[in-house]
Amino acid sequence: MRSRHAIFRSLPLLLAACASGPARPELFDPGRPESATQERLVAYEKLYRRDDPAAASERDQLAQDPTSAFWLTRMYVRDILFVREGRSESSARQIQYDKHTPRVEAQPGVAVSVRPSGDTTEMMRQAAKLKNPVETRALEQIDALGERAVPCLVQDLLPRTGISRELGVELLGRIGAPALPGLAPSLQSGDARIRRTAIRAVAAMAPEPAVLASLRAAATDGDFGVRGEAIAGLARGDGDDVVRVRRAVTDDADAFVRRKAAAALVVHRDRATATTLIGFLQRCKSEREAEGERVAQESLARLAGSTGPRTVDMWQRWLQDWDPAARPTGQR
Repeated sequence: MRSRHAIFRSLPLLLAACASGPARPELFDPGRPESATQERLVAYEKLYRRDDPAAASERDQLAQDPTSAFWLTRMYVRDILFVREGRSESSARQIQYDKHTPRVEAQPGVAVSVRPSGDTTEMMRQAAKLKNPVETRALEQIDALGERAVPCLVQDLLPRTGISRELGVELLGRIGAPALPGLAPSLQSGDARIRRTAIRAVAAMAPEPAVLASLRAAATDGDFGVRGEAIAGLARGDGDDVVRVRRAVTDDADAFVRRKAAAALVVHRDRATATTLIGFLQRCKSEREAEGERVAQESLARLAGSTGPRTVDMWQRWLQDWDPAARPTGQR
C-alpha cells in the first residue's frame, strides 16, 4: 500500500489529473521544500493524523514560511477532495469514528446503523447528516491558516473544473476578506473565465465592506458572467447595493444577469422586491424568455410562501394584500 506520508509527492499529481481549465495567474512558486523542511512537514503530518495536541503549534510554526504553508494547504485540500470523492483515507480519528458510529433514528422509534461496510459508508454518513471527521479536521486547518492558504487555493483549485474548482470557491469564501489580496490577479485577469470563478469566490464571502467593494467593482465588468455573479453577491448588502440589484433585474442588457439578479433579490422580503419581480415576470412573458419566467415565478413563490406559478394579474392581486412582515405559511 502506498505510504500515507507521500502526500508531498502525490498531491500535485492528483490535482494535475483533474480536468484542465483556463491558464492560471502565477502568483507564487512554492518550489520543493528543502530537505530539512520536508522532513519536518512529514513529521507534522504524523502528528496531525494521530490527533497529537502538539500538531497545532507545529502547524503554526511551519506556516510562517510561505512554501511550507503552501504544502500544508495541499495536504488539507487533498484530504477534503478524497472525502468528497468517496476515497477518504483512514486516520486514528477516522478509525475510532468508524468503530463507534452512533445509531440514529431515521424515523421515530426506528434505529438504523450508519456504519455500513464497503463504498456506501460515506454516502450513508452524509444521509445521516454526520460530518466526516477527516473533512472536518481539514477544514479547521484551512480556517487556521487563513490568508496563508490563499496562494495554494488560487493556483491549485480555481483554474480547474468540477469538484476542485467548487472546493476552491468554497474555501476562499470561508477565509473571507483576508483572501482578497491573493485573489486580485485573478479578478483582474484578461481571461473572463478566470474572473468569473474568482468573483464567485468573493460572492461566497461574508459581506464585509472590502468584499462588497470588490463586488461593486466587478458589477460593471464587460463579461456577463462576471457581472452576473457580482450583482448576485451584492444582494447580500443593503441600501444602494440592493438598488443596484433591482436595477439589474430591469435594466441589464443580458438575460443571464437579469436572471441572476432576480434570483438573488429574493433575500430582501419587501414590496419593492415583489414589484420588481412581477415586472420581471411580465417582461419575460412578453419576450418569451422561459428561463427568466421560471426564475421570476420561483422567486415570487418564495416571497409568498407558496408553490406553483401564477399569472401576472394573480401576482398583482396577491401583492395588494401582502404583508412582508407576516411569516410565510407555505400555502397559496
